[in-house]
Amino acid sequence: MPESLVPVAHALRASLPTSRHAELLFDLLVDLLGDQAVVTTENGRTLFKLFRRDVVDAGRVVPWPVAQLSTAGRIGWVSPTVDTRTGEVVPEREAPAGRARRLRGLGRAEVEVYDGTARVSVLYGDDGTATETSLNDLVPNRLGELLAALASRRAQSAELVADVIAALDPGRHGPGRITWPVPVPCGPVGAWLQGLASARRALYDGRVPATARHLVVDGIAGSALGWGRTLDEATVAFERAVEQAPPVPSRQHQTAWDDYDDDGTLLRRGRPVREDDLAPWESDHPWVREDDAEPEPDAPPGLTDLGGGLVRLTGPTPDVELPAITVESVPRVILPLEGSPTVPAPLGRWERTIGTCGATGHVARAVTPTGFVQLGERLRWRVDPRTLDAALEDADQRDASFDALLAQSPMRRFVRFKTRSYQWADAQGDRPARLERTRGSYGPRFDAAELDGDVEVASVRRLVRIPRDAARG
Repeated sequence: MPESLVPVAHALRASLPTSRHAELLFDLLVDLLGDQAVVTTENGRTLFKLFRRDVVDAGRVVPWPVAQLSTAGRIGWVSPTVDTRTGEVVPEREAPAGRARRLRGLGRAEVEVYDGTARVSVLYGDDGTATETSLNDLVPNRLGELLAALASRRAQSAELVADVIAALDPGRHGPGRITWPVPVPCGPVGAWLQGLASARRALYDGRVPATARHLVVDGIAGSALGWGRTLDEATVAFERAVEQAPPVPSRQHQTAWDDYDDDGTLLRRGRPVREDDLAPWESDHPWVREDDAEPEPDAPPGLTDLGGGLVRLTGPTPDVELPAITVESVPRVILPLEGSPTVPAPLGRWERTIGTCGATGHVARAVTPTGFVQLGERLRWRVDPRTLDAALEDADQRDASFDALLAQSPMRRFVRFKTRSYQWADAQGDRPARLERTRGSYGPRFDAAELDGDVEVASVRRLVRIPRDAARG
């Protein structure tokens, strides 16, 4: 297990006590990285994101940040706490009064430092003093070195923190890279996620041959994709795709009550959620009608499409407009692909998917008449494919909460698939070594973008398709 970053979060808060210190840290990082630094802005130049160029090819950017700074409060969005007994929102506790500061220009802010996807952040209140911390320590990282650096007292705290973060090469976490010829509204992270999702779907759909060793995908819509044995071949194919059909951001809404046939072809879109119609799925006609006098809006105001439904979120607003997308201006997501194992697959055939930072993952996937079962490469010596079905049924019987949740869901009439994932649990006490169910999902159409290679290689996943007539019966 990765080492906890809780002590690091406390030390960072103590060493950066005010928003002025947070701004100083960000400026120091930009100075230390020099020509390798790439800074983007959002929210009217109040949200700054620092990225680093690839150490081998300076024309490429590592698409996960080194640091982020907001000079206008919290960077992300936090859902309110709801009292389960009353359904009412629980007011946030007031922060204890801190020591008064004499520095001018203090105010709401947040600073985050990263090592790959690991993160530690400090949030500052209206008076510019640190009020809370947050972290992500689920993956191995070197942020723990901040403790030793701060304990050394060899320089000011902000300088020591900057030295540690600037010394970490974010590119070591994965081979995924992007090119960034001109600024676009989605930023490097948005472009990366768009291309990554498209690449996962293309691999799952079988559109990428096994001989391909490179993928290039656009970061605007993920619609232009090229592959080849070499990066040059993939680039030529990609540029040809962009010339034939320049990528355009999708404005089509998706809902959890879309209607698909048994082959996954869209029949009808669900009606968008409106302020005066919060539950269209309760209607006998929850879909957009072909004879509607007025077309439905692409995305209702204040709602964000997460690929399986619309939810109300707040988030960054871009500081730049979308330029004309051409071969010269399109951001490119560049992904090297590993070849699949040459040994026989324990079931079905070897397939590839891609992890959070671009690493290739391998799974043995057997397609069935009702879906698929896949076994991650790292479990092939632990799980016996001959008894896999029985092991999965046993795990499901021990934990039936997923089926109970689905049975109670108001969306169950629109559900066309369900997936469950399982991980290996070693023997402990009287409990034998076995597969344990870890999570599940369901919806109107399976999206292969959720096949995270970092997770799938150490998991078993089973997908079951639900026939349309059965779902509505």
